[in-house]
Amino acid sequence: GNAHPPLFYLLLRGVLGLVRSPLVYRLISLLTGVAAIFVLGRIAAKITRRWEIAAITAMAFGFSLPAIIMSCEVRSYMLCTLFVLVSFYFYLEFFSKAGTGRSRLSRARSRLRQLTDDELDRAAKSTQRGPGCGQLTGDGSPADDPIEEKI
Repeated sequence: GNAHPPLFYLLLRGVLGLVRSPLVYRLISLLTGVAAIFVLGRIAAKITRRWEIAAITAMAFGFSLPAIIMSCEVRSYMLCTLFVLVSFYFYLEFFSKAGTGRSRLSRARSRLRQLTDDELDRAAKSTQRGPGCGQLTGDGSPADDPIEEKI
């Protein structure tokens, strides 16, 4: 049994139906590696909004030894990497600016901040101690404990 999804093997079978060559064996991984470099550059451009940093990020990934090794092997690793990068790109796209208003991400952050502040306020109010819970009265003397009075 193989634990890998069958998409890579279906693509490989399709490519091998055309031509049988060691270069063609690696063609899927090579093309997905090039596409992954492009998508990573687009992700960096979306996050940083600077093309210089996006280009450096894409080059650093493209010239990294693990990316080169994965692109040269006849395995589904680079195809998986491409799908992860594409899904992350669309995740960022989903939270990017929608129309003229604030972005969905900033609205989600502000709503989360509001909920967190509300929960902190509620927790602070519920933990405030009234008289009889070890607090001092206004003159500095210990407050009467209603539990001790019953005993």
